[in-house]
Amino acid sequence: MTNDNRLPSADVEAEARDGIIDSNDEAEAMEVELEAEAEAELDVEAEIEAEEEMEAGGRAQSPRSTRRIRNRMAAARMRTRQKQHLEDLEQRKTELEQRAAELEEELREAQSRNNPLTQSIENLTSMIDELTSVENTMLTGIDECKSLLLNLERLLRDRNITRNILN
Repeated sequence: MTNDNRLPSADVEAEARDGIIDSNDEAEAMEVELEAEAEAELDVEAEIEAEEEMEAGGRAQSPRSTRRIRNRMAAARMRTRQKQHLEDLEQRKTELEQRAAELEEELREAQSRNNPLTQSIENLTSMIDELTSVENTMLTGIDECKSLLLNLERLLRDRNITRNILN
């Protein structure tokens, strides 16, 4: 087995840390991957041995024949790895699609919880605007009352002065 198996394992470990899959899924995935690769290698080796026996027919194999057999074995292992990698990618795609669907559902739920709050904020903002308008009207009225009181005080003072003068 080559070092290529470390990369999917590292990806699986990273996914486990990110919460995409758990460690049990990782172990199962690695086990399935190892079993599939071992079966493929056994099948290829058995096929190559059968070919060797037929080709050899009691004579020594040429270096060219040996190289051809090794190349076939390597190609078969590569096909197995590619097939497993494709299956892993498809599984990852499915998991990510499921996660995306879950996140979309969470978003819809959050938005549905948020809509009443947004409406409440708009209502409160409207009430604050209305109260601010009433407050401004009241302040204007208070200022007018103060002005009227000052004028009234002046008039009373002028009247008292006029009375005092006449008396």
